[in-house]
Amino acid sequence: MKKLLAIILAIVCIIPTMAVSFSVSAAENSNIIVTKNVSVYRCQENVINIKKTTEQKKFKFSYSVSNNKDKYIFVDDNNDSSEYTLWYSGLKVTGNTKPVITVYYMNGKTKVVVNKYVVTVRQYRMDDILMNVRDKRTVENNFTSGGYDSNVKGCTTYEFTNKKVASFNTESTGYSNRNYVYGKAKGTTKVKVYLTKTFLKNMDAFKSYKRLLLTTFTVKVGNYPPYIKNSYKSFNMNYYSKADCGYALSYNDANISINDMVSNDKPNARYSITTNGKKVVKLVGRNLISTAVGKSTYTVYATISGKKYKVGNFTVNVKDNNKMADYALMNLNENCPEYYGEPSVFGTKNSISIDINNNNKYETKDKIQDAFTFNGYTGVYFAPSDYTITYSVDKDSTDLISIDNDGVVTAKKAGSALFNYTIHFADGSSYKSYQVSVNIY
Repeated sequence: MKKLLAIILAIVCIIPTMAVSFSVSAAENSNIIVTKNVSVYRCQENVINIKKTTEQKKFKFSYSVSNNKDKYIFVDDNNDSSEYTLWYSGLKVTGNTKPVITVYYMNGKTKVVVNKYVVTVRQYRMDDILMNVRDKRTVENNFTSGGYDSNVKGCTTYEFTNKKVASFNTESTGYSNRNYVYGKAKGTTKVKVYLTKTFLKNMDAFKSYKRLLLTTFTVKVGNYPPYIKNSYKSFNMNYYSKADCGYALSYNDANISINDMVSNDKPNARYSITTNGKKVVKLVGRNLISTAVGKSTYTVYATISGKKYKVGNFTVNVKDNNKMADYALMNLNENCPEYYGEPSVFGTKNSISIDINNNNKYETKDKIQDAFTFNGYTGVYFAPSDYTITYSVDKDSTDLISIDNDGVVTAKKAGSALFNYTIHFADGSSYKSYQVSVNIY
């Protein structure tokens, strides 16, 4: 009896173990479905490109859409052997219910799901404008769709409910047109922004419309002091820590004009900034310039006709995204900081050639350092610990020259030879030179 009970217990213990083992194996062989969250503005078209794997190239992809009975989105696709393209356009702003696009292919009678996309349709918004009488305020409309810019002439129209308060105007800036609101009299007006047929005809979802309401905003004309634009209440900048002129005005990511940051700017306003945190930027005239890496919140003040106003606060995050090899590319002008030169391609300005008599030696390291801004001559500084240089003789020049680990070239016989050098920086970046020519006499 005891033996029979032991056998029964053994069978009971084995059965769940076998079931678990089967379950894990099935999971390992199942298709892994990736679900992604994507978004699109109402009236906008976005695109998804899916690269097919080698195995998937023999199948035709397709899609289905769920949770879309209220027609939140319009979807279209294109299928080729190596890539599947999916276009989705926002028709109606979503709430808690969001449409789901499922991309799949049929392997015989089996439906294989590739990806799922949960789509949020958002309303595009433009900032309200506070402005003074006779002021001009640039209309900051950054709406794009399917690679088309709505700011192009004829793509949008602006309708003012109170035309006595403000009007919409366009002026040429030389290379492009500037769209702006002109303050005519004190008061408030709503502005409706429409996309026109010129813009809509490029997208399948909207090409049948003569025009579509994109958004609305409010213009208030009165007597308002300067204030920080919403787009500049938090932003990023770059800092060139290895360059003496790292705040050079020629680098757009290292400086910002206060004119771009502030609305209702007054020509006679004198601006100042303060912070209780780390000082990562400074104000030079009307240019905000990065001076250190870090994140800080600043308060902006404007002094107008002897009266000091608080303009507002902004938070700036300054990063140094450059590798040391990038700094070697910055051939800044020697008169820095009075003049800020544009960066040039590394090695094109200062190509190296060497003349040497037969059986003589030539130390190349100093010449390389001088040519490629390692001695601070052009504003880029590196300590000896920041880099090492390695050298190699071209395979067709080994009978003419040799070069040691210190960059000393020894001439063996007359002719024209070539060698290469590679600069290895402490942060892991590197630059491999153009070939250096050596003329042996």
